[in-house]
Amino acid sequence: MNNTNHINRTCPSLGLVDDADTSLGFPSNWNYCHRSNPIAPPRFKHQEEYCLGGKYGECPLFLSQQAVSLPKELRIPRRLSGTAGNNFFRKLLIAIIVFIVVLVVGWGLARQGLLPLGIEKESQTASPSSAPTLTVTSPSTTPAFVIPTMIRPPTFARTQTPNDTITSAVHPTSTPSNHLEVLIGTDYKFVIHKVLEGENLSRIAANYNTNVEAIETVNYFLGNPAWSGTLLVVPVGFTDVAKLPSFVVYQVKEKNRGISVENLAKYLRVTPLDLKYYNGWISDGNRPLVGDYLLVPRPRPIQ
Repeated sequence: MNNTNHINRTCPSLGLVDDADTSLGFPSNWNYCHRSNPIAPPRFKHQEEYCLGGKYGECPLFLSQQAVSLPKELRIPRRLSGTAGNNFFRKLLIAIIVFIVVLVVGWGLARQGLLPLGIEKESQTASPSSAPTLTVTSPSTTPAFVIPTMIRPPTFARTQTPNDTITSAVHPTSTPSNHLEVLIGTDYKFVIHKVLEGENLSRIAANYNTNVEAIETVNYFLGNPAWSGTLLVVPVGFTDVAKLPSFVVYQVKEKNRGISVENLAKYLRVTPLDLKYYNGWISDGNRPLVGDYLLVPRPRPIQ
């Protein structure tokens, strides 16, 4: 019933631009008056009241004996009608396609040398044996290394200087290179010790005034017995390591030459503050040197 009422209220001359027998049941610029010549979309207000509202019998165009042009006051401006807009965008699309085709063809011809690119070609008289000069960037300016995708450990809390004294610790009489057997650290002091043939943890602990448990705790990887040549992190002069992380020993490599502390810390997945603190780098001017042995803090392994 509702559909029949709608049809009875709709002007029989209202239809789509290419289908005079079909129209939309609401005001739209797709509804055209086929009584006019040329056909044109009426204004929405006129469609609502006359074309779709059942009053089309009072429309002057419907009452006219012959098709006339839809008055300007009843016609949707051409710039808002669908046909005008479609024609404009169709022309714009064609222009864009033509431009792209010309651009692609021109680029292809230029690649083949048929059109100039505006770049001077090298002299054809150049010696075929000559090679281009390559500029090699010094490895000291840009370190080439890959950051490992491992979970960054948490920042470790700073603690006070331990009550244990380190004055009774046995220290080497000379200063070996590469920071082996040299005191490292800020508040806590450590040495990186290379295990000698016949040594054991008890002997090493006695030499540095600590104990075996402390050595085992601060070394992230440690087998017992410690084999000859193993690098150990040894607390010097104290045994209370409950608040300290474990450590791994890292030797600065040639690929790290010239690297800053901040970039090295990023590579090792630690904070620059932790790296500076546990290695005793107080000054901001410190820079790791190739061959240096460093303490790298790591979270305690799960027992």
